[in-house]
Amino acid sequence: MIGTIKPAGARRAAEIVGKLAPRPRAGYTGVSMKKIRTERVLLPLVFFAVLIAFSTALLLVRQETGRRRAEMEYRSYQILTVLMDRFSMGEAPEPGEWSDVTGFAVYGSSGTPVYRWGMAPERLSMEDLQSEGYSRFIGSSLRVVRRIGFLPPHRMDAPQHRMPRKPSDMMRFNRIVLIERDVSRPVRLMRLVILGVLLSFILFLAVVIASVRMVRELDRYRSRERDTVHLIQLGEAARTLAHEIKNPLGVIRIQCATLKRLVPDTGSEQVKLIEDETERLALLADRIREFLHNSPGRIERCEVRTVCADFKKRYAGFVDVTAPDTDVFVLIDPLRLTHIVDNLIANAREADPAGTTALEVSGDEQRVFLRVLDRGPGIAPDRREIIFDLFYTTKASGSGLGLSIARRYASIAGGNIEYSERPGGGSVFTLTLPRAT
Repeated sequence: MIGTIKPAGARRAAEIVGKLAPRPRAGYTGVSMKKIRTERVLLPLVFFAVLIAFSTALLLVRQETGRRRAEMEYRSYQILTVLMDRFSMGEAPEPGEWSDVTGFAVYGSSGTPVYRWGMAPERLSMEDLQSEGYSRFIGSSLRVVRRIGFLPPHRMDAPQHRMPRKPSDMMRFNRIVLIERDVSRPVRLMRLVILGVLLSFILFLAVVIASVRMVRELDRYRSRERDTVHLIQLGEAARTLAHEIKNPLGVIRIQCATLKRLVPDTGSEQVKLIEDETERLALLADRIREFLHNSPGRIERCEVRTVCADFKKRYAGFVDVTAPDTDVFVLIDPLRLTHIVDNLIANAREADPAGTTALEVSGDEQRVFLRVLDRGPGIAPDRREIIFDLFYTTKASGSGLGLSIARRYASIAGGNIEYSERPGGGSVFTLTLPRAT
């Protein structure tokens, strides 16, 4: 009689998968919600911190500018008072005693100078005559203009530098006094202070930006850590599942062999169907184990042109090989190199069965490139990032493991596989491997 198959191994594998593999949707939602909450808290704090820092820097700049200007104006008024006292007493003002004074003058109501020294203007403008006084920066100089009420009489035909001899001759006159000082040094100090404040604000802004980036990197690191743990759990579950499937598959093969001897010829096709599906399931389990196998394999110094020549013979008339005239060596397990190239060529042949697949070999001093080109329909832009994902496939009978295993083998050997669009239509899969000297 035909024995009964006990599904204990399958039940155990299902229990392991249920325990080890967390629900992706729930985990993904939790990570997304936590990231959203972090952004909602972090962005307002950063905004207010930058706003407060900017307001503080602006306030410090305004205070420093006002303080420095008040000091310069006050110093100008001090010198102006001393000069006017001398002028009022009939003495020579002698502005040259102060090294930073570049001009001094006393003007009448019409704007003509009564006394003029240094770089003071020869005549006041209408704006100066109508104003009550001002202080203004002109280049690196500070000009202070003020109206005064009591000045000694002065003959218009007398020389501008002659002073009244008697203080008793003082009368009420409407005069305008001007003093101009070189304030380049105080202005430089003021600009240095302002520059220091601005640099401090920029440094604070850089620290804030760096902190935000560090927080985001930390969130991404934690997310990747959770994903890694998730993948480790899934890998353990898949490895256990593939191992537990082997025993039931062996029993099924034995039972199929028994059925062939017992059932009539009319049922042989059904038994053959069971055997084919069993072999497909066994192949799938083996490929899952291959994907989870982290061993680098038997790494050797492989000659690429020889591998390409073997594929040209295997796909006679359907693969066109272009390779350099000199030998090209790479470091990889030869069986894995054959597996990778065979998978890429098989995919290209399925994409363009009637055309010729091109296999091109090139490289530089450090890397070797093997390109598999076809004229098929290509891959949609929205799917180019996921074609190497595990179990992703668009084929009705595909397992979604071919490209995943191929890229994993390439990655273990220090290389990579990338997809690009072929000019004129089609696909290009590029296998990059380290060159062997």
